[in-house]
Order: sequence, then structure tokens, then C-alpha cells
Amino acid sequence: MLGRVRPVYYKREGAGVIIDPDGIIVTNAHTVQKSGRIRVALHDKTIVDGILLEVHPENDLAFIKIEPPFFLVAVRFADSDQLKPGRKVYCVGNSKLRKNSISEGKVKAIAKRSNTPSKEAHAVDAIQINFDIYEGDSGSPVFDEDGSLL
Repeated sequence: MLGRVRPVYYKREGAGVIIDPDGIIVTNAHTVQKSGRIRVALHDKTIVDGILLEVHPENDLAFIKIEPPFFLVAVRFADSDQLKPGRKVYCVGNSKLRKNSISEGKVKAIAKRSNTPSKEAHAVDAIQINFDIYEGDSGSPVFDEDGSLL
């Protein structure tokens, strides 16, 4: 006996940030890596299709390419060597409870790489931050007080 087959659809939501004006976005890999289709909602509510360029599951990072109908501005990157515990940081989230929210937190600890060549001895491997995060905040960018991406 054959039954009806119904396609299964699911929707994941997360956040990301434009890191290149050519339309490159970074987000968390777990939000997009098994997606058949990626749709990106921009700040003005414009919806564009995205193409998955690269996935780095070991770091939970994914890079998406979009072709928006207008010029994009990329974020500035912070100098992680200047980051100190106690410094204020801000997370721009996209949770179901708090769309387009900004949360303030503080840097709790910084882990630096110890197995890199001496010229890179100050590279930051991980930053521990105290934030309340919710479902849908995956991929949310974290900015320093100057508005630069950490």
C-alpha cells in the first residue's frame, strides 16, 4: 500500500554580517550547511538569494555570497590584540523573541594561541563574552565599542 509523500520543509533563522562589499556574509555553519535554499533579509527588509561559498564546520563558520540590488557597506574589523577583559561589547541579534536587538556584554576572558610562530603569538583564538543569547541569534556579530567586528 502506498501513501502520500509530502515534502518536508523547515526554516532556520540566524544572523550574519557583511564582511565584503561584493556581498560576502559570514554566519554560523550550523544555520546554513544543510540548507537547500538560502534567503537573506537585509536591513531594509529586501530579500535576496544567497549561495553557500564555504563551510568550516570545525569553527562553525559559513560564508555566503549575495547579489543585492544596491551597494553594500562592509564592517570594519577590530584589532583583537587591543581587546582586554572587562571591555564592553555589543551583539546584534535576530532571535525570535527579540528581532534586530542589540545586547550589551563584557569580555570575560581571552584565549591566545600558544602554538603559532612568534610573529603571530598574539593571535586571539577565542573570546569569552557574557551575553544572553536566544534561538535565532546564531551567527550574530559581536562589535567593540568603536563598532568594529570582533
